[in-house]
Amino acid sequence: MTVCRGGEIIDLQISLSAVSCLGTQRLTHWAGCLIQKAHRPVAELGFTPGSCDAPNEVFISRWFHGSPAHRYGLYALHWITEVNDVLVFTMDDFENAVGGVENNTFVRVKLVSLQGRPKVLTVKVDHHYWPTWELRKSANAGRGWERVML
Repeated sequence: MTVCRGGEIIDLQISLSAVSCLGTQRLTHWAGCLIQKAHRPVAELGFTPGSCDAPNEVFISRWFHGSPAHRYGLYALHWITEVNDVLVFTMDDFENAVGGVENNTFVRVKLVSLQGRPKVLTVKVDHHYWPTWELRKSANAGRGWERVML
């Protein structure tokens, strides 16, 4: 990169971040919490569970009062790393892991906090009041967002 500082032209070598700046493209509502790929400020904190080759993108960004997530302690600012002993790295992994869970049954969830502390919780799902659905940014520029029940 060539810049002008104080009237002097300087050539600089810079490295770009691998973190996307597109923003949220997809999120899943499950058991009263919103799960998405970690947004840029979280990713820039420097800790993401998984590996450099396969970082975990299953991040809880929000939870709702009165939901199963609230009752059982499934709070925001945690990554979900396992569901019923199945490792999850991507949003697709997560949706596959929770897809067959019956209503009013318990799900074992392993989490990792922003500070890297692990935690294990059991959450009883309630599909009647807290169904699983997904919001996706539409590929059609004029359509905005699409909601899909899962």
